[in-house]
Amino acid sequence: MEYKRILLKLSGEALSDNNTCIISKTKLNHFADEIASAVDLGLSVIIVVGGGNIMRGANCSDYNLTRYKADNLGMLATVMNAIVLEDTLLQRGIKAVALSSIEMNKICDFYTAQKANEYLDNKQVVICSGGIANPYFSTDTGTVVRALETNCDAVFKGTQVDGIYDDDPKINKNANRYSNVSYDEVIIKGLKVMDASSILLAAKEKLPIIIFDIHKKDSLKTVLLNKDKRSTIN
Repeated sequence: MEYKRILLKLSGEALSDNNTCIISKTKLNHFADEIASAVDLGLSVIIVVGGGNIMRGANCSDYNLTRYKADNLGMLATVMNAIVLEDTLLQRGIKAVALSSIEMNKICDFYTAQKANEYLDNKQVVICSGGIANPYFSTDTGTVVRALETNCDAVFKGTQVDGIYDDDPKINKNANRYSNVSYDEVIIKGLKVMDASSILLAAKEKLPIIIFDIHKKDSLKTVLLNKDKRSTIN
């Protein structure tokens, strides 16, 4: 297998259940299974989790909030998701630790790259939250930064579809799918995968990004073993 350490990006929305439950127990258990399968393969796993199931900074107008205030709330939402995911993994017997880039030592540990690498070297799953602790930056940017800081071989972004398309395949059945696409193509073609700043940073550091359907059973394992559909940005 070509990977030894990976970063798994999970959106906050992925934790919800059709907007009827902010954090779904069923989804949590599914993601715990997927993470466990990667650990069983001997990989070091670091996770960045979003907060969109609770609050998105981009939706600040919905709440009559200024953008930076909404982004701060969004970062706090990611901490809540990280703690829930951490506890779910611990109850499975998987060593895990939630870290926040925002200092809140009575709730979870403060993130530093050194600390994260030490946990990973000790075979613990690291769950990162709080973005990069600054407003106006998405969890996509935080994802690439954390992957670089912890020397990951690639970013695996779990989505609701099996790769990158030029349109929403759930709406447009004629949408074109890309198996491989360059960083430049993502920007030039405006492919809605990750925000431009994160793609540009990944390009500069030559960090591959793999897009796959995280909602299928055993999806992470089969993609890691190159036995299922995925799209790769490199």
